[in-house]
Amino acid sequence: MAYPINGLMNDRFAYKTSSDIRRTFDTKRRKGEFIGAFAPYGYSKSPEDKNSLIIDPEAAEVVKNIFQWYVCGDGSREMAKRPDGTEWERPKGSMSKEGIARKLNALGILNPSAYKRSKRLKYQNPHAAENDGLWQGGSVAKILSNEMYVGTMVQGKQRVISYKVHERTAVPEAEWYKIPNTHEPIIDKKTFALAQEIGKKDIRCAPGKQQNYLFSGFLKCADCHKAMTRKTSKGIVYFNCSTYKRKSKEKCTIHSLRLDVLESVVWTVIQKQIAAGTKPKKETGMTKKFSTEQQKIKQQKAGRLKALLKQRCQEEKKVETLLTELYLDWKNGDISREQYRKVKDRLETRDRQIKAAVSHIEEEMTAADSNIKDKMAAADLETKPFFCQDFPENKNSLFLCQGLLAQMVKEILIHENREITMVFKFEDPYLPVLVSSSKIPGNGSSCQ
Repeated sequence: MAYPINGLMNDRFAYKTSSDIRRTFDTKRRKGEFIGAFAPYGYSKSPEDKNSLIIDPEAAEVVKNIFQWYVCGDGSREMAKRPDGTEWERPKGSMSKEGIARKLNALGILNPSAYKRSKRLKYQNPHAAENDGLWQGGSVAKILSNEMYVGTMVQGKQRVISYKVHERTAVPEAEWYKIPNTHEPIIDKKTFALAQEIGKKDIRCAPGKQQNYLFSGFLKCADCHKAMTRKTSKGIVYFNCSTYKRKSKEKCTIHSLRLDVLESVVWTVIQKQIAAGTKPKKETGMTKKFSTEQQKIKQQKAGRLKALLKQRCQEEKKVETLLTELYLDWKNGDISREQYRKVKDRLETRDRQIKAAVSHIEEEMTAADSNIKDKMAAADLETKPFFCQDFPENKNSLFLCQGLLAQMVKEILIHENREITMVFKFEDPYLPVLVSSSKIPGNGSSCQ
């Protein structure tokens, strides 16, 4: 009889201990104290207070780049072709999550798990042996959706079922602990909001490309209100109604429109909106800040690449030193030939990866340096007003990308007669009426 009673008492003691620990953790979460074993990528635990987070400068720069590339691109440009055969230069635009991952891998930047191990943190993961240090689109997506980067402490996303069943289960977002302003933000809230809005749209990326299609998630047929499909014919890109192309040619018409015409019209209308001051009241500061952010990206890109190049060169020297020491250890008989070959192959593989990253960074630096010189020669933001009506002079400080569209435009409707209706995010319901009669010369387009 004593054994069942002892078992019951031990079970009650374990239950009470578990409840006390849970209560203590919940109290810390409500206070905004960090209780995780490892800080999120971009942060580190404060040496003075393990429940506080401080910015990790090296990883924080990567986080900033991820958000900037996703919202407005990396500043690179490409040549586009018109129907008459002439070419014109345009920004490549916002990057996809997979494209960002490929770019980070090309630059030789370690993914979050590998980065923690490189900092000699006691990071344990059941899949650590399978981790090759490369980024994936899923890793980029997690960073883009993490509110921790705007200074909000987010905890309690998972919980252990009970003190008897140690399996973890997901917690509904409504039950998460979200405490704002608990640590220094890496990303401002407006940029984070734009990234979330872009992420909610049905985004498409060209096969083999790193950039999203510019108008993905924005274009709709004005009649059936379904999404427009993209088609390329003889190097020219067209948009057609998806109902007509995929479902039934009797339910809707083709609504065909060329990409170069659409870009020209949309960009001209946005410039007119900005110049006329008919944009939303709450969007004014965002638009100006967005433009200055573009210039910050272009001007800071070269500096960040230089710092990254320095790190990769240091890693390359370290690997070369390790290879030399490894050879001496083998010659001295400290390690076997098999051990020598195994470690040597691993170091040589890493050396090739670093050399490829250095080469890629040098190419990026050359392109960035040339780009900055062209921009500074064409436009001086300190002497020219931002709301400039002259498009050729102002195009270098603001360009068409998904971040700008997400900030100002709700949707773009394509009519059968090639008329374009742009629905802006106006706060004042009477403002769209002021613009609806504005026709774009030569295109038969209007905006709302």
